Order: sequence, then structure tokens, then C-alpha cells
Amino acid sequence: MARHFASVPCKGGDDVPSALNSWIKTLSLAQNMDGQCWKDYSQAHVERENSNWVGAFNTSISLGSLYERLLKWEDSDPSPIDNCVTPVKLLSCADLCYYTLTKGVDKWQRGGMLSCLPTPAPSSMKVDHALKPASLPFSTVASAHGAPLAMTALPLSQLEPFSFHLPLHRFAAACAREVSRRTDHNGGLRKLIDKFRVNSNASDEAREKQRRKNDLLFRGMMEFPIIVLSRAAQIRAGIWKRNGPGMSDMVLNYSEPPFCRNLQDADIFLVQLALVCMATLTEGEDETGNVCLSSLNSAGTARLVNLLIHRFGVFDFLGFKMAPQSNLDRYIGEIRSGMYPAEIKPMDKNSENVSVYSSPAMPWTYTPARDSAHEMFLLGELLHLLITLITELPPPPCDDESQHAVEARRRLMREVIHRLVSGPKTHSEMTEVSHILSNRDTDALCELGKKINPDDASGAALEEALNEVGTRKCKSGAPDEWELKESAWSEYDPSFQHISTRAHQHASENRPKQKAGGTCLPYAPKPLPSHKLFSRLRRDLTADATLVACIYRVLHVHCHRPSVVLKSYPGRRMYEADASETVLARAVHFLTLGVYAWDEDVSTDRIDSAHWKSQGGCGVGSVFVNFDRRPTACDWVDKVLLRNPYEIMQQEEYRDDVGSEQNILWLLRQIAMETQTREQDMSGFLGGLDQSLVRGAMFICDFAAKVNPEAAIVAKHCKVNSAKGNADDLAKRKNAAKEKALAAMKAQMAKFAANLGGDDEDDQMSDAEGNKASSTRDDSRMLATPVRQRTDSTGLVEAMDLSPHGDFLLTPSFHPSTPFTPRTPQTPFSPGFDEANESTARLFVEIPRCIICGADDKIDCNNNAGSSTMFQQKEKRTLAFCGFAQASRVIQGGSGDPSDLRDEEKKTWRHVGVHTALCGHAIHKSCCETYMKTSQRDRLADRSEGGKRQFRCPLCQRLSNCLVPFVDVAADWLDSPSSSSKVERPSITANDGMVIDGLSCDDCYKPSSLHDFLSSSKWWATKNDGYLWDGQCNLIPATDSQEKKVSSSASVDRHDTSSKKNFQGKKELIKAWNSVLRTPRRLQRRPRPSGFVLTPPGSTELKDSNNSDILRKLMDQIVDVGQRADLKRLGEEELTKDYGEFRHYLTERTIYNKRHRAAGKDILDWPLCLTSTSMSDSRRQELSKEKMVSKLLYSIQAFTYSCCAESSDCRRLLQSKSVDTTSIFSKFGVGKALIGNDLLLLPRAETSAEGGFQPFDGRLGKARYLGLALMAAASPVAKEIIQLCIPFPLCSDSSTSDSVFDFDADDDSKTAKRAPIAYPLLCSNILTHTTGALIALTGNARAEEGNFSTDEVVDDCRKFISLGLVARIVQVLLTDLMSWNGEQIDIVLRSMHQDMIDDTKQAECSWRQSCLDLLRFIFGRESEEEFLETENSDANLIESQISKGIDAAKQTAVSFLLDVAVIVQILVPNIFSDAAMHPDSCGPSDLEKMERLMELICLESIDDMIQSNLVQQVIKSWYIEATEKSSSQLQPPPDINYDTWPVVRDQRSNSNDEIPPHCSPLLGYPSNSSPIDPCRITCLPKSYTDLYAQLSTLRPDNDQIALCLICGSVLDAGGKGECTKHASKCGGGSGMFFLVQECVGLIMHGTKAAYVPSIFVDSHGETPQYRGRPLNLDPQRWSLLQDMWCSHSVREKVISERSTTRQVAVKEKCISSKKRAEVQYDHLDGYQKNLCVKYSFCKSFTEDFLGRFSLKS
Repeated sequence: MARHFASVPCKGGDDVPSALNSWIKTLSLAQNMDGQCWKDYSQAHVERENSNWVGAFNTSISLGSLYERLLKWEDSDPSPIDNCVTPVKLLSCADLCYYTLTKGVDKWQRGGMLSCLPTPAPSSMKVDHALKPASLPFSTVASAHGAPLAMTALPLSQLEPFSFHLPLHRFAAACAREVSRRTDHNGGLRKLIDKFRVNSNASDEAREKQRRKNDLLFRGMMEFPIIVLSRAAQIRAGIWKRNGPGMSDMVLNYSEPPFCRNLQDADIFLVQLALVCMATLTEGEDETGNVCLSSLNSAGTARLVNLLIHRFGVFDFLGFKMAPQSNLDRYIGEIRSGMYPAEIKPMDKNSENVSVYSSPAMPWTYTPARDSAHEMFLLGELLHLLITLITELPPPPCDDESQHAVEARRRLMREVIHRLVSGPKTHSEMTEVSHILSNRDTDALCELGKKINPDDASGAALEEALNEVGTRKCKSGAPDEWELKESAWSEYDPSFQHISTRAHQHASENRPKQKAGGTCLPYAPKPLPSHKLFSRLRRDLTADATLVACIYRVLHVHCHRPSVVLKSYPGRRMYEADASETVLARAVHFLTLGVYAWDEDVSTDRIDSAHWKSQGGCGVGSVFVNFDRRPTACDWVDKVLLRNPYEIMQQEEYRDDVGSEQNILWLLRQIAMETQTREQDMSGFLGGLDQSLVRGAMFICDFAAKVNPEAAIVAKHCKVNSAKGNADDLAKRKNAAKEKALAAMKAQMAKFAANLGGDDEDDQMSDAEGNKASSTRDDSRMLATPVRQRTDSTGLVEAMDLSPHGDFLLTPSFHPSTPFTPRTPQTPFSPGFDEANESTARLFVEIPRCIICGADDKIDCNNNAGSSTMFQQKEKRTLAFCGFAQASRVIQGGSGDPSDLRDEEKKTWRHVGVHTALCGHAIHKSCCETYMKTSQRDRLADRSEGGKRQFRCPLCQRLSNCLVPFVDVAADWLDSPSSSSKVERPSITANDGMVIDGLSCDDCYKPSSLHDFLSSSKWWATKNDGYLWDGQCNLIPATDSQEKKVSSSASVDRHDTSSKKNFQGKKELIKAWNSVLRTPRRLQRRPRPSGFVLTPPGSTELKDSNNSDILRKLMDQIVDVGQRADLKRLGEEELTKDYGEFRHYLTERTIYNKRHRAAGKDILDWPLCLTSTSMSDSRRQELSKEKMVSKLLYSIQAFTYSCCAESSDCRRLLQSKSVDTTSIFSKFGVGKALIGNDLLLLPRAETSAEGGFQPFDGRLGKARYLGLALMAAASPVAKEIIQLCIPFPLCSDSSTSDSVFDFDADDDSKTAKRAPIAYPLLCSNILTHTTGALIALTGNARAEEGNFSTDEVVDDCRKFISLGLVARIVQVLLTDLMSWNGEQIDIVLRSMHQDMIDDTKQAECSWRQSCLDLLRFIFGRESEEEFLETENSDANLIESQISKGIDAAKQTAVSFLLDVAVIVQILVPNIFSDAAMHPDSCGPSDLEKMERLMELICLESIDDMIQSNLVQQVIKSWYIEATEKSSSQLQPPPDINYDTWPVVRDQRSNSNDEIPPHCSPLLGYPSNSSPIDPCRITCLPKSYTDLYAQLSTLRPDNDQIALCLICGSVLDAGGKGECTKHASKCGGGSGMFFLVQECVGLIMHGTKAAYVPSIFVDSHGETPQYRGRPLNLDPQRWSLLQDMWCSHSVREKVISERSTTRQVAVKEKCISSKKRAEVQYDHLDGYQKNLCVKYSFCKSFTEDFLGRFSLKS
């Protein structure tokens, strides 16, 4: 039907109805729609913009999309309609174009021109914006080269409305494009031009009429498009700002892809076509002897250039003089000859229509710019348009389809290169280039693509082009991007019109630097071959005298360096304006195009001497206007580059009388001689030029020297002077650079020291001066700004923030691998330095400084200063580390909704863990409080962080919600234990348990056996130290049971040198903590310090310091985080059934208040709810102490959880083969990994490395800060914690007595049933209990520094690990046996023991025998006489369960030892320092791994341990405590179950064999049981199509589906809040979901959520919407999500995304319809986004519009 469209009726005129005539009338109606009127500088800014322009552009775009479709036919194609009612004539493409121009464009232009009438000339020099001249003056330069003095132009004022929309003109341009692609013998462009030729046989009147008609048509074809082009340049220059920002949106649509092809490109082509038609018709008339040409045809190029200069308003700015004023007589003569109209004379103000002027009115110039900056910008736009007119010419016609495919691929390559120059681009962004190419080019590329890839023909050609010019860069978690190869940069055009100005700026920065000494490359590449008729434009424009003068003026302004005072050059504003490198680059680019245009004479075919003018460059206004021969490249150099400035400018000011004026070549030489780059010098303009511009100028000079002898002399002189100047300046520049860098460094260091307060000088001050200075320094440091961390290419640097907005001062860091916190060095003048006493040597050579105030925690220890003042100082400077505690379900495997678990699983997997991480930056408590108050004023922080108790670390900006107190520790903490041999087995007789003293009298400490430890250790306080246990939390000396109770010390003294004391109440415990944390570590110590409890002289009567506040708030925060997460996960009703371990006060409050409500009593808080009578203060203090100890144990559990989580994440990364192990070791602070990367060994801690901070490197190393704080907190109650964690049996004489613990006879809380603080060992998490014992043990050793050797501490640690290992094995063995009674189990055990006698596997037999012995200790009867053979129907089942338990115990024991090995290394840094003991390799079996691990920790074998009767007694007591139901217990103990965190590897996760090959495992570990909710998947399909189909089947009624990537639950994402609720239940507040319909990820933490890229991508790493390419699971993005989940970084990622994007999820809603629209917008391809931006719908579009828009695109 498109072919039939190009037809007209055979009979009838223009008014006969036809599709073509109706189409032309429709386009004529759309001409100049939505006119825009300029608001001048006296008017106010527009208040409300009109949005009608959107509809106008929609119309133009819709019409433009039809042009090529209507013209997609060949001239030889027949009409699709055979029998037409009205006979029609099929038009060829040339006929159609001619018909459109003459019947449509010409008719409309005549009407438009008649409506524009000139106004009278101005009566003064001031030109009003509304004046409209009848003609435009030529410059004296143009008139000196054959042009007339003025020319006819459309009378137009700046206030005249203009429109971006000329659809009729652009349809004519589309027709002419189609004509130009045809060859001359096939109806090409020459056939079209011939239709406008004057018939030589016609009459003179007819010929003159045809000439005038052509003149009017082609003049309009230039005038109207240039109006739009010039107005667009004005808008870009900022002259139309008062019209509102919508004008910029219009220019964006008009001039940039994808719509520019049918808008701006069509206007430019129409100007080129008009110029070519005039030049070609002139040539033809010359041959026929018709010399009476119109002014338009005789000076086409000169007229175009003059019209552009006037429309852009830079005539006066360029310093041109108007030609009419220079020759009045000639001006009058040309007016009388009818060459152009005369101007209307101004009228007398006193009389109407009467002119008082006798001389004719002169034409004038006008500019809309009000300052030189606007004019300079307009000049740059003008040069850019001229460069485009030269470069972007129609391609030559192709003879066949294969040649067309080659040319189309060349144009595709050009578009691809220019898209990549601004930076790497994704494949979707690169597909936008197809919208710039014509439909015929696209079809040709598709045919070419079928040969490359038949499955993707449309994208195959683009893929091939990308592979040729680009390099594919695969990014982790982001789409693949293409980066331009260095070899392809030679094709980059700095003035390419299809990319934005900002893209060109990025390209200028990315452009590779040319190598020194190499060949000078041109500034711009050679233009593509053009159509034969259009190629003449390149010579016409580059030889135009006016443009040469314009280029000279630009170079003269930027490069001229006069030896005298600047002359009074015309257009002085250009000299006074700021220099523009862009305008200078345009001038060099223009000259480069001239080099290409005139260098073709040596390579083109021989040209007939009679037709040399047809090649262009010799018309009116050209520098070769008087040539009678064909100009050469040498002539062009002589007439352009070497020409005298006066001859160029035609003004006396440029005469070179004294040699000060320089020609273009000399000015280019100055650019070429510049050696400093933009990065090296920004002080002067020419001192900071882009090197590509400098080399481009050198290229032009080399070309001139090659073709012109005179230019060769100049070039030679240039090289000599350049070499001499470079040699002289090289040393100067080096010295200047050094001095400049040195001065900057000194200034930065001085400013940095000033901000830190000059601590180095304070260290050397006297005590009196120090006290005086400290009082003034504190206030100033409180106002100091924080130090921030930065990294550059050379390493880490620290940046001191010098203003609230972050003006940084960079200084080198002296400790790049330590925690990045400023520190104060400890010198001999420091208070804490003690040369005489080595025992006072501290680990940290430098005290961490506060990252806000820059001060440390040093205390002035002046003797004259009172102790009260000293401790007030210490209170203000209590240091702590920023930490973040968050609920976690990572190492529990997520496990989904707790309601979906089995009953036995609910008890063990119901509660969340708490993960605590530190960033390693220290801050004062008071500084932190001030900082938090300041941060809370920012409302944006609440949007991203969402919590008043949360803040960002001032230095690294990591999220924090707690402070971990800084604990200064002695250097002997890093001492290594002595090498020891294996522990000797104890000698135990049959009748007595022989007690062997663990302490030898030898100088060398010898490790003892577990039996020896239990025999003599004071940690078994009720047996070996004479204490009584109250059953809850107190140890009381048995000898003082009848006396008044006193406080006791919790420190253990092996040598029994201290009296037995006890902390009975809260006050005593807080006082002990205050003593620990307020210890002035830098004070002069007494010869024998008393551990942490250091009280300076005179401070006994002082009020207790509140330094323990940080520690208590830390524990409260950890407990509160876990409690709130459990409440959201389980609900209040379910949580009250079982609060979990270390929350006994909550259990008691709930149960007793429930009884009170039933009895009608008031509800009381704990501990008042325990008694119905009044409670004494001492009893309340005792119970409050229980609560604090309980919180301390819960914090220890959080520490254990954190260590296990970090080590588990490290093992996961090490086991992935694609990750560099070195970076993992550095990230986690691991030295090496053994036993299949499961055993993590921390590096040896050195006291001399990094000032003592080396042990704290990495994530595991930073856990030592928290470990030290917990050790300090546990030291006052070490015995109580050990008894709670590893409960030892109570001896018969140490049973609790009511008289001993009865503080108040009236207080019935002593007799009330109580809940235990800690669960029985076999019913709890044994790893947590073991860690608690280790922390109490090591904390006590740190408190009594010097009283314990490292060997003693390490040996005790090994014994507690042994007890924990035995307990863990027993727990596994008992888990599945509790449903049978002891007699049944004992019978089976005896039977199994008989069967093992003949077992040949010695190691396996020994392990099984040890496990059976453990069970026999528990279930065995006292004597053989009691053993009677009874019938046991469940014997086989019991035996099977025992065998399974024995096998499971091996795996569980290995997991326990691996985790406890990491924890003990954190608490005792160099416990495994002996490299010879490291197991380099072991067998694959769990039993071999366990033996190697026990050898590493130096543990006895299980068989040796259980030979001790004391060990057997302890095991028996554990079992009794876990199974008996005492009447004094408020609740029975939970069941024995070994299925606790950390999850044993592959224990709950799906094995690889169970996962299909087309699926991937989820991030978490689904439950072993079948889920109650059927809407759950067990693995993730790798194909998005398969996933969509599977989930749609599970949720057929939901429009929006969300998949939990942790547990596989399928949820409704329709805005009902299911995702938020599920995240609280599955991940403890953290959730990761995949929104199926939107194909986007959603992460959330608490009530905050953010979107992340989709995990399903196409072959290019993208998730394109509406593209149809298959999407598959991206392993890299999936790995990123796994890293985010396992490293507890979900919260950080959520905050990061919410702070950098405008799209956030609404609270309590997973995703709303508006957010879905925003997500869809984010995942549109670049073409669709561009449409949204241009239509101003990007922020307010609806789903309805998005649907329509996607269909349209």
C-alpha cells in the first residue's frame, strides 16, 4: 500500500482527492504547531509551564515514524491495486519528492513569507528585540570576495513565535533521502535536481519566473530549518531560561536520539539539499550561457554562512563590519537592481508616516545574548553546526544489497563507537543505536545477521560490531558492559551529533593519551564517503572566506600573545570573554576537515579541467573566487593557513606593521607547542589543553609543511623552538612541581596537627602544663570534625573533615593495616610508661583516639590533682568501639516460619541469635551522645536508618547501635604456651580416685590430665574451694555459714593468697565493673596491681563512677535486640511459653503475674512479683545481680554466635574455588586454613607489630574487642559463671541450706519456685556454655595479671573444652534415647559391648566403645547382681538409635572442635602458636579429623578422659540435672536435643544429589520436615520461565508473587505486608525476596526495604523488559546475595540503596502499585527511559500509561 500511496490521479489538478494530496494537507496543518514565544530579560520567569508541547512532540514523533514506512518501496514496484476506479499515475521517488516540494513545501513557504513583514529601522544604536530587518548585511570579508553587500532574508524578530515542528519540510527531507540513495541511472538525486532546471527553449519571462520560483523555494528550505536550529542553540545557551525548564526538554527531544533523525537531522539535511541544488543548478546554467543568475544561486554558500552568523547572533561578537556601511553607493545600486529590498526608514515621532531621514536606512545586526558568555556559547554552537554540515553528508548510492549491507555496517560501527566513548555501556544501552539507523539499514543488517546467527538476526550485527570495537567487561552483580578498545578511538568524532555534550566531556576524559614521539594523530577522524553531489560542500565551506575569518578570530582570541598592549580590535567583547576550550577545539576540528577536503586531490581520479568548479570551493565568497584553475591543497594552505591577517579580516586593526600579528599556522603552532596537560596545570588556559587538541594542531601543521614549502619553513622553526623550550622548561617544571607538592604537604600536615590539638607536644609537657592545657583542649576537641577513611591508588589515606559538609584534608596514614583510628603514642613521658616494672607493660603502644574529638583516654596523673577530678576526666573520656548488634538466623539456616516446624524443632529453632560486629573505630561515650543528638536532627537519616538508637560510625559510616568498651590489656596476653608433650594418663586405682596435684614444683609447668584438673581445681568450688551453691547464682563460703554474709571475690587464686569474698548484690557487681573499666591503664602502677580492680589512693570515699554504663548498655542492647526479634518472630503468646535460655526473669514474671491475675492481684514487675510480702533491699540487690549475670550470659551467647557466623562465612568462601584465598584471609584476619579449609588458624599475634593492634585485624580479629569486654565483665563473677555454664556436682557437705541464704525471714521469695538462669548443660547450646566458661576463666586471669602463667590458663582452657566436648557427645547420644527407660537401654548396651570384641577396626572400635561407655555411665546399674535378662521388644530399635547417635556424634564433635578452636584463639591469641602441632593433612573420615583436632588443642582421648571416676561423676550429674523434675523448679527442663546452632554442615541443607541439575540450592536450610504450608519450593530453578510457571501454579490467584530466597516460601506481594512479616519470622528481621512478575530483587531489614537487581539475567547480564530474551540465574549475582546474607550485610545494603535511590518500599508493605511502576521504569531499556524522560513522565507515570507505552515501544 505504500507504493500506491505515491500516486496521483491521471486526470485532474491538485484539488482532486488522493491519499498523497490529503497527506500533504495534513502535514501543512501541523506546520508550526505549538509556537513558543521568547520571554525577554525584562519579563519575569514563567510560574506555570504549559504541557501542550508534549502532545505536539508526540504528533511530530508519530508522523516522523511513518515517513520511512511510506517510502519503503522501489520505483519499479507495481501498484498493489490492479483495478482502480480512478486511474492513477505511480510516481517515482524523485517525482514524489518534487511533487512534495512544489505542491506542498513551496506553497506553505510562500504563505509563511508573506505573513512576515519588516519593521522600520532603529533610530538609535540600541536595537529592540521586536525589530525585523528586510535584509541581512554581509560582512566586509564576504563582499571583498564577490558577495553582495546584503541579502534577502525572512523578516524575523527574536520575539516572533517559532516552532520545533515542521513535519512537511521533514517529509520532503525523507523523500530526498530516499532519492539520494538511488543511483543516477535509477532515478537518483540528479534527476530530482534536473526537474528544477530552467528550460533553455522557454521564453525569457518563463525562465526568469522559474529562477525566482527556485530562488524562493531553496531560500525557504534554508531559512525555516535554520530558525529552529538557531533557537535550539539559544535554549542550550540558557537564553530561554525565563520560559522554564520545559524548553530544555524540547531541545532534548529535538536534538538527541532516538527522535533526532526525523527532527534535527532532517533539518540539517534540508539545508544541505538546498545548498547542493543551488550550486548544481548554477553550474548547469553556466553551461547554457545564462549568466543572469539570482543573488541566491550565485552566492549560495556565502549566503548560508551569513544567514547562520546572523541567526546565531554572533556577527558583532566576531568583529565583522557590515558591508553596506562601507560602500553606500553600491548598496543603493544593488537595492535599485532588485537584488534585495530596502530597509524601511524610521518615522518621526511628531508626525505619522513621515521620515525625516534623507539617506536610505541601513540594515542592522542583532544578538539575543546579554553577555559575552552567551555569545561565546552561541559561537561554539555555530561552529558545531558547520562541522555537522560538512561531516554528516548523505552516503553514496549503492549498486546492490551486499554493498548496502557493508555501508550499513559501517554506519552501525560509527554509532557504536560513539556510544562507547563516554564510558562502558550495557547491551541494552547499545541497542539504542538501531533507532538512529534508517529502516533500510536495519533491514540490511538483519539480513547480514541471519548469516551470523539465525536465532538472533536483529542483534547479530550489533554483537559482531561490539566484539570488533569493544571489550566485554563482566561485573559482579551488575550487567555486563562493553568498553571501547583503544584502537577504535581513532574513529571518535568530538563533534558527533548523536551523543550529548556531557557524553563528549566524558569522552574527552577517557580518550587515550597519545604516546610522546609518535605520529601526531588528527583531532577528528576523516568523514565517511559522501554522495558525489554533496561532497562539494566540504570544499565550499572550508574555503569560504567568512568562515576562515571566523576561525582566525577564534584562534587569535585564544592564542594571540601580543608583545604590546592589546589593540582596539573590533568585537572587543570576545577578547574580554572567558576563553573556551570547546570553541577552540571546534576551530581546530574545522581546519582538520579542511585538510581532509583539500587533501583528496592527490588521491581522487583525474578531473576534467572544464568541470573543476563542480568539485566546490570556488564560488562567490570563497578565498578562490578569482581562481581560473583548479585549486590544490597547497593553494588552500596558502590562502587559509598562511594568509595575512589583514586579508582575512579586511580590517586595519589586523595589519601586521610591526610583526605582532600572526597567521593561522603560527597560531596553530602555539597550540602544538604546549606540553603541559590539563591535569598538570590549570593556572593558564593554554597550559591545560587536552593533549588530543594539541596533537591535532600539530597534525595540521605537519600537513601544511608537507604540501606547502613556505609552511615547511614555519614548521621547522616551530620544532626548533619547541625542542629548545622543552629542554629549558623541563627542569623548571620538575622543581616547581616538587616545591608545590612539598608546600601542599606541609600545609596539610600543619592543619591536620592543628585539628588533633598537638598531642605530641603535650606528651613532653610538664605535669602542671599538661593539666593546664588539658582543660582547654577538651572543649576544642569536642568541636573538631571526625576523621574519615579514604583509599587511593597508592594506599590508604586518612581524611580530616574540615567542614560540616566534608571538605577533606588528605594526610598519609602511618598504620595502614591497623584499625583506622587515630592513636596517641605511649612514650617515656606518658603516664603509663614504667621502665622499672615489666609487668606493667601494656599491649597497645598507642591508645586509640576518639574519631570525633581526636583525644584519647589518658588521664593527667599530676600529684596535685585530686582523685575526684581525675575520675571525672576519665568519665568523660571513656573509650568504646562502634558496634552493631542485630538479630540473625544465618547459622540456623533461616528455617522459615516457626509455625511450619515440627514440635521438636520448635523448641530448638524457635529463637533468633544475635550477631555483633565492630568496625574498629573508637569514640568517647560523651562524643557519641553528642553526635547522636546531632544526627537525629537529620530527617533523611530516619528514612535510611530508621531508628533513634542507631547511628553511623562518624569515620566509616557503618551502621551502629551500641558501644563496646575499650579494655586495655597487658602485653602478656599474647604470650605463647610452652611446648609440651602429650598429657600423661592419670594413675587411678580400682577403689579410690587418686588425686594428683595439677601444679608441679618444677620450674616448667607440666599439663595435667582431666582427672587431675577435677581433683584440684578451685573452679569446682563446692568440692575443692569450700563454697556452697545456692542453686541460682551465688557461691557462699561454707565456713561462714552462721555469720553475716559478706561480699566475696570472684577471682580464683591458685595459690590461695586471697580471702574468700563474694559479690552478693547488684551494687557490688556494678562497683566491680566500674573498677574494671575505670582502671587508668596509663597511670603509674604499684608493684603488684590487683588485676582490673585498681583504685587509686584517696578514691575510696568517692562516689562510684558510672563507667560500667557502657557495658550495661551493651548488654541491654544485645538482650533487647534478641527479645524484640523473638517477639516479632513468634508472637507474644507463643514467646511466653518459652522465652529461652538466659531469660529466667521474663519467665518468672510471666508465670507469677499470670497467677496474680487469676487471684485478682496486681501485676508486678520482676523481681517484686516473686513475693507477696515486701522485699528487703539486700534481696532485691541479689535478684538484680541475677538479672545482670543473665544478661551477661546472653551477651556471651551473642559473642559465640558472632564468632560461629564469621568463621562459617569464611569457610564458605574458602571452599568456593573461584575466590582468592589471600583476600579472604585478609578480610577475616585468618592466617591459614587446614583440614579442607575447615580449621581456621589465626595469624600469630605479635606485640611489636603495628603498635599492638595487629591481633585485631580482620573480622575475627575485631571480635577480640568484644571478647575482652566480656572477659572484663565476667572477671568479678567468674566462679558463678563457670558453675552456671559447666555445672559441677554439688558435694554432700555443700548442699544448700536455707539458713545460709536467708536474708529476711519475712521474705518468701527465697522459698518461691524459681526458673534457672541457665538450662541444664545437656539441654542447652553446649558451645555457648563452653565459651562462657572460657571467658570467665580468661577474664579472671586478665584481672589477676601476673598471678597466672600462660601455661596455666591454656591448660585450664583445654580442660573446659574437654568437658564441653564430652557433654556435646553425650548430648548427641542421648537425643533419640529419652523415650526408653534406663533398664532397656542398659540391656542393649551390654549386648552391644559383647558384639564389639571381635571388631577389627581398631580406631572405629575404640570410638564406639567410648560412646557405649559414656552411655553405660549414665544408664548402667551399680552391680552385676542387679543385671537380669528381661525381654526387650525394642532392643533392635534402641540399638539402631544408638548406632545412629554414635555416627552423628563424630560429625557433631568435629563441628564443635572447629568452632571452639576459633573462639579459644580469639580469647587466647597464641594458644596454637606451635607450628609443629598443626595438622597439615588428615584422612577424609570424621574420626580422623576429630583426632587431629584434639591433637591440635592438646586434648586427651575420649577413652582416657572417661576413665576418671570424677569425669563419670560429672557426666552422671549432668544427666540427672537434665532429666529430673524437682519440686523447686518453676518449669521442667527442656528436652535433650543436639540439633542446635551452629548448623552442622549438610545437616539441614539439601545435599547436591537431591537438587536437580537445572536447579540451585536456596540461601538457607529448609526444615527437615515436610512444610505445613504447601506454597514452598525446596530449590531454585535456574530458568526464569520454569520458576514463573512453578510459582504461578502454587499461587494461581495472586497477581504479584514474591519468593523467599532463604527458605523458598511463596508469598503474596500485593501490598499486604506478607514479605515484612515473613522476614521477621524467617530471617529474624532480614529478608531476601524475588518479585517474580517484576523480575527484581527485594531485600529488607525490619520495616525498611530496598530493591536490588534481578538474579535472573539474559546472556548480556541484563534483565530486559519486553524483549523476549531468555533469562537464567546469574551465578555472580546469586553469589552476591549469598555473601550479603551470610555476612549479615542486609541492613547495610538496605541503607545504602535507600540513601542513593528515590525508590524505597513503604513500611509494612512489600510493594505497592506505584512502586511496581517505578520498578518497571528502572528496568526499561534506554530507549524507553529516554521516551519517559523526554515526556516528563518519569516521576508521575501510572501503570496504565506504562502498559500503553510498552506496547508502543
